[in-house]
Amino acid sequence: MTNKINTLSRVEWVTGCSMLINLKKFSDKEIFDKNFFLYFEEVDLCKSVINKGENIFSSKDLKIHHLGFKSSLEEGADEKVTLRNIREWHWMWSSFYFYKKNYNYIYAFYKMIGKLIKSIIKTVFYFATFQKNKKDKYLYRFLGLYNSFLNKPSHFRGKK
Repeated sequence: MTNKINTLSRVEWVTGCSMLINLKKFSDKEIFDKNFFLYFEEVDLCKSVINKGENIFSSKDLKIHHLGFKSSLEEGADEKVTLRNIREWHWMWSSFYFYKKNYNYIYAFYKMIGKLIKSIIKTVFYFATFQKNKKDKYLYRFLGLYNSFLNKPSHFRGKK
């Protein structure tokens, strides 16, 4: 039998569904930034761990089966659309927030301005060509990014 510790390699981050965390290394047990919702909280945590001089490890021998979106099962078509809009909004909001928090506002703006422009152009194009689903996808991307640019909190949770 081989020593499994030899299969570990240092990495920049691991996905949240596969984390094992030594809580003794944290003075505050609330280790995730509560400003994030859905995306980037694990990348942010890993970056802060590395910035403190600690390490993140993974192994090619570890296999994780993530069910994905099982915590947000939708009942019907309306719920599916709402969940897609929430995911699009928060992906963009969290992307900008991550860069702003870990680098600075100017860097985040530079990294994300192309995505903002692309989402505006695609929203207008899909609106003009009557493609509602695609229009909504890019509209919610734009709105998430716009809200993050304005330093608004991660508030969008869909229609009530």
